[in-house]
Amino acid sequence: MKYRIILTKGMAEELKKHLLTDRRKEQMAVTLCGVNRLKNETRLLARHLILFPPEAFQTQSSAYLELDQGVQRQILGLAAAEGLSQIDWHSHPGDTSCIGFSGVDNHNESKLAAYLHEKIPGTLYGSVVVNRNVFDARIWQVEKESIQTRPVESVRWGDFNDASPVSSRGARPEAIEEQYSRQVAAFGSVLQTRLRKCKIGVIGVGGLGAVVVEMLSRLGSDTWMLVDDDVVEISNLNRLPGSSRRDAYYRTLKVNVAQRNITKANPYAAITVLPLSVTNERVVQSLKSCDLLVVATDNNSSRLIANRLAVQYLIPLIHIGVNIDVDDNRTITDMSGEYVFPPLGEWCLHCAGIIDGQMAGWELADEGLRSVLRERGYVKDTPAPAVYHLNTVMAALAVAEIHNFVSSYKPVRRYLTYDELKGELLPLEVSNELRCPVCDNEEGYLGLGDLEPLPDYTGRTRTMPSTDAFDGDGEMRILPVNNPDNSNEVELVVKEETL
Repeated sequence: MKYRIILTKGMAEELKKHLLTDRRKEQMAVTLCGVNRLKNETRLLARHLILFPPEAFQTQSSAYLELDQGVQRQILGLAAAEGLSQIDWHSHPGDTSCIGFSGVDNHNESKLAAYLHEKIPGTLYGSVVVNRNVFDARIWQVEKESIQTRPVESVRWGDFNDASPVSSRGARPEAIEEQYSRQVAAFGSVLQTRLRKCKIGVIGVGGLGAVVVEMLSRLGSDTWMLVDDDVVEISNLNRLPGSSRRDAYYRTLKVNVAQRNITKANPYAAITVLPLSVTNERVVQSLKSCDLLVVATDNNSSRLIANRLAVQYLIPLIHIGVNIDVDDNRTITDMSGEYVFPPLGEWCLHCAGIIDGQMAGWELADEGLRSVLRERGYVKDTPAPAVYHLNTVMAALAVAEIHNFVSSYKPVRRYLTYDELKGELLPLEVSNELRCPVCDNEEGYLGLGDLEPLPDYTGRTRTMPSTDAFDGDGEMRILPVNNPDNSNEVELVVKEETL
């Protein structure tokens, strides 16, 4: 079993600042995590970050620290309340290229692992030790009378900033084929290595998603999950790369056309095709193994589902959309597009107003109710106008931002709109002062992973709650657990991501 720890970017920055700013003494923090259990990998998804002030310790020096027992009980209470797994983080003196756990670390952590195994069964316990240059990480396993450690394969310090502990290094770097030599000359080999490790889930491989797939496969993406239950029709041929009249005649699945295009660029690519609706339970469960989700559909329900997955399982997501409006005189009044790439832990598609919750509910309704809604004009099945060059412009802009996300080379643009009639690109900012019912890590689903059952999206009408019902200043204070035996309880501040 492989283990990975995933932090949001904001949380990672706060954690490093706390642990590494004052090196006169060892520092400590805790992340409480949801868990994403996959077939061959377990991901620990940071939901709460707890930073300890000096008064939280019984002892704190340059070579040793001991947490106050009352403080540990507070953490235990918070973890037990949500069923979260605990990861301890602490700094070691010095900034060499070597680091390891001390004998004291081994003794104290083994005792805590056994205690947590008894008090919160089913959760995991791990620890990370850091200095400014390197870190090491492990997960403690308790089985009957046996207590042992397993290495953590990588820590994601936000976005796609993956790093391996010193104990997991030593693998030879992968050779970069001549196929990618021209882009390696500009962007370096890191891009190719990271793209190969990035499993990309694409929801919707029609005229927009198929172009994204074509571009990313040429860029070097190696592992894919393609989701679309639609087939090729004659009207798709004006904008579906790699498709033919033969595909339309035989009603070839769009996922198979996309798969064919990928293998032309990279015959060794690993591709999973799911010719199913994104509402299908198998699809939803499969997508949680991805490292990046690309949503290139024209409906609100798929965005709602993908957004919930992204937030709950800390999977970065990018939404791409286009629009063409024509008036009664056949004059084009709007020809535009957008991509939205929310920063995990700060805001999501719901915060940005990208999801129409009521429309998503109508789209997810059973066929009987949909028929009624269709008759009343609430749900329209008329295909929207579409043109290849608008799709390729938006796909190229989005793929450039995905490239930048995987291996940074330019300023980040989280929300970009394109107006073809005016010839304008406009970056937008999302500001939300209210607690989001989806991505808030107190009231929402951020980082909960398998601890929160995903909704059944098949054949039921759903609407999203209004954010008007939520408020807050973005910070949660965890008050002392009632403990008459200890009068030295301290107040802990759990850092929340500001919306």
